[in-house]
Amino acid sequence: MPISFRALASATLALLTLAAAPADATDEDTQLWVVLHATVPLTAGLNSSFEISPRAREGADQVLTRASLELRLAEGLTAGAGVAYVEFDGGNEIRPHQQIAYVTGPLALRTRLEERFFEGADRAQLRLRQQARLSFPLNDKTHISGMGEVLYVVQNQTPGAADGVDQWRAEVALRSRLNAQFEATLAYRAILSPRGPLEDRLSHVPVITLAWRP
Repeated sequence: MPISFRALASATLALLTLAAAPADATDEDTQLWVVLHATVPLTAGLNSSFEISPRAREGADQVLTRASLELRLAEGLTAGAGVAYVEFDGGNEIRPHQQIAYVTGPLALRTRLEERFFEGADRAQLRLRQQARLSFPLNDKTHISGMGEVLYVVQNQTPGAADGVDQWRAEVALRSRLNAQFEATLAYRAILSPRGPLEDRLSHVPVITLAWRP
């Protein structure tokens, strides 16, 4: 257990450092995300998943709906693809993605490429996401985890606009199995969004997730 505690301490320290960014250097807001997720096995190595996520945000509520497929390639290694539809005040977004994920022991790594088609945009935005998560059991039903993720715009939807880091994310979460089919997760997520000459934005996001798997 010493390694586990050191890893969790490092993840928690990174999260607290991000959340404690100076108020005079950031524009802060608070959001609430609710995630309803279902996974349906199609074959021994292929799963489908469906997700709907209403997101209460100050002045800009969103609803994200996503469908995905995930194929097991080897022990701990999967490849997946899917598409999301995001509706928000004043427009919408269609967001296909492709990803590869690897899990070994308590460590989970995911690389995802998103093509973001915004209503009225000149072209698709290409965004690369790299996520790392550490998860450890507290008992036979409950796990605690720490996550870090960087979201990087490879191609801006506006020709000539700058590319670069879109968001830094950090999260601590508690996941608990309710019964044979349902899991619930409570999390706090900090999202730091660099905005060039403007003040960076720091979002404080409680996340409530209910997941079902038959």
